[in-house]
Amino acid sequence: MINHGFNSPHNSTSEQSGLKIHENALDNTARVMTTTLSNNVSNVSTMAATGKQRLTSTEFYMIGVTLSICGNIIIAVALNCQKLAHRKRTAQLDQNKSDEPTPDPHESNPLISHTSYLRYSVWWAGIVLMAVGEIGNFVAYGFAPASVVAPLGSFAVIANGFVAMIMNNESLRMRDLVGTAFTLVGCFFIVQFSNQDEEILNSIQIIQHLGNWQFIIYMFVQVIGFAVITFIRSHSNSETRSSVLLHLALVSIAGSFTVISAKAVSGMLTLTAAGDIQVVFPVFYIMLAILIITIIYQVKYLNEAMAIFDIAVVVPVNFVMFTVSAILAGALFYDEFFSQSGIAILLFFFGCSLSIIGVIFITGDKPDPEDMDGVEAGALHLDMMPNFIRSLAPSFKITGVQPKPNNTQAATATADEEKQQQEHNSAEATPLQ
Repeated sequence: MINHGFNSPHNSTSEQSGLKIHENALDNTARVMTTTLSNNVSNVSTMAATGKQRLTSTEFYMIGVTLSICGNIIIAVALNCQKLAHRKRTAQLDQNKSDEPTPDPHESNPLISHTSYLRYSVWWAGIVLMAVGEIGNFVAYGFAPASVVAPLGSFAVIANGFVAMIMNNESLRMRDLVGTAFTLVGCFFIVQFSNQDEEILNSIQIIQHLGNWQFIIYMFVQVIGFAVITFIRSHSNSETRSSVLLHLALVSIAGSFTVISAKAVSGMLTLTAAGDIQVVFPVFYIMLAILIITIIYQVKYLNEAMAIFDIAVVVPVNFVMFTVSAILAGALFYDEFFSQSGIAILLFFFGCSLSIIGVIFITGDKPDPEDMDGVEAGALHLDMMPNFIRSLAPSFKITGVQPKPNNTQAATATADEEKQQQEHNSAEATPLQ
């Protein structure tokens, strides 16, 4: 029998159930939309009130790059401040040499004599700037990969050339400008083709990375290498001990562990500052102890190398070896190249090679800044700068060590003028046919 105009009780119940389900679904959707809108409004109002927003990985990366570049430039200024203090002290000793009485050998010397460089405020300014620059580099490890922060140390070499010309009367040669161009292009490749999506590791992740087989092998090889080189230095003849590679190999081995520990400590401090407390874990203090110990060893062996060898040899060799060790440490401990494509890795190492070539260009065959006759023709020098730059330069305010005339370039210019004058006179003396 067909039912016309009336629903059966079963149909009526089904329709009511369907309506109720539909109403419940609408209520749930409305509740979700209301909650989402409320959360968004709350987030927007919070961001508007605090002015803070979570940074992306790329922004974190650029903060690290900027800190590293600025830190290295500040370090270059700091080194020139300290060198300026030593030049002032040398000038004072030369000036007062004839007036100084003969010192009594039985008289105790004070900690800071009237001729000590510690009495110069510019030396202490250099110490403060050095601390600021190193802190900038240290913090940079918490934001950017170690394989990027280490090669960016070339900015200290670049800045030193320009700062030393103004502050310490050094010349800026054409090869310095070529080396600067190589280094800047190399740094561009390094920054552009490195891993920009690196995650900051917490204490648990650092412990996990310490147990990776590749890092255990790397650490074993480094420790054995350190012991072997130390044994060779202590049981070999003086000619073998005088090898710059032996000294700087110890610096680079210690430096690789410095990079690992500095990045771990800096990352944990960054997470602690963001609210994720990491300083309560023992691994933080273990890494901090490794950082301090390896820095002490680095300073020790680097000072030994600089006391024995020419700085023009020590600086480029140390930069190359430290950069290679830092890249290896970052790759094996932090897996910094794990997510990179083959072409990106190739271009990254191409950039490292350009930076190394640039540093070798800049630091090679450096003349004595006091020997102006050794300055090559065409080099930029402070006495070639405008008067307002010369008046601001500290080199012109040091009694007894004012810049000398650039005799090489002046003699070259005089010879050219005399030759032109002779040609002009001979042309006038020649009768017209």
